[in-house]
Amino acid sequence: MVIYRIDIRDVRTRDELHSKIAEVLPLPEYYGRNLDALFDILTESAEERVIEFITEPSVEEALCKFYRAMTAMCRAAEEDNPNLEVIFLDEE
Repeated sequence: MVIYRIDIRDVRTRDELHSKIAEVLPLPEYYGRNLDALFDILTESAEERVIEFITEPSVEEALCKFYRAMTAMCRAAEEDNPNLEVIFLDEE
C-alpha cells in the first residue's frame, strides 16, 4: 500500500488545489485538472493507496462549494474503488 500526503493548508483556489494534487500523485500528463478527471484516475487505479489531505478550516472557507464537491467526489471514488482510501486530516 502506498500513502500519499497532500498538504493543502495554504490552498485558496481550485488551480492551487489541482497543482498540489499533481505535485504528489502520479498523474498522467493528460490530467484534466478537474474533479471528473481526478475521479477517473482515482477509480481506474488498481494500486492499493491511501490519500491523506492535510487541511484546515480556512481551506474549506476559501473553496466553499468546490471543497464540498471534492470531498463528495473522494467518497464516491472510495465506494467505486475498494483499493482507495481518502482521509482529510484537519491540522491547524
